[in-house]
Amino acid sequence: MQVKIIVLFLGIVLIAISTYLLTADKIQSPSFIENTFFKKTPRMGEPGGLQIEQIAESGMSNWQTYRSEEYEFKYPEGLETNYMDTQKWPPIVTVREFDPNFFCENLERVQTPVGLGKQKQVDDKYCLLTVEQGTAGARYVNYTYVAVKNNKHLALEFSLKFVNCGVFIEQMADCEREQEEFDVNSIVDAMLDSFLLTE
Repeated sequence: MQVKIIVLFLGIVLIAISTYLLTADKIQSPSFIENTFFKKTPRMGEPGGLQIEQIAESGMSNWQTYRSEEYEFKYPEGLETNYMDTQKWPPIVTVREFDPNFFCENLERVQTPVGLGKQKQVDDKYCLLTVEQGTAGARYVNYTYVAVKNNKHLALEFSLKFVNCGVFIEQMADCEREQEEFDVNSIVDAMLDSFLLTE
């Protein structure tokens, strides 16, 4: 009898945890960005050359412009892809004073409020944190890019949905190819290159 009660209790706990993971808000807030990147224990050293390269605005004529009292930047209205889509969009931007002690460490496992993520430096331009959540039909990737521009630290955060290519029997190769060739860094390059402080 006690074994049945224990099994029932564990089953209820498992169902409760599964329900929470499936229904909890997966979108991270700017306070998470602050806690992860701007309030971590400072390390000695330079920011690692995380500077934004200036790139041409070709192909950005049909982009939207997001304006706030503090800043403005351009972003694509959508991805123009068949097997990926935007989720949290346009990106959330957090602006902070430049911190010379900020250090981007390459980490395979970073604990976040919504699960484990990965942190790495990208092309000596960004510090990137990705957190991936999966369902049967898709995976959701939350991206947080941190970079230096105009002597400020910028954090750019957004989420993308990648459909499970296995559900497309006839288009599986096209789906896999599109997702493999998709270059999110080039989109971030263009968005951050268009960024202007309006204060």
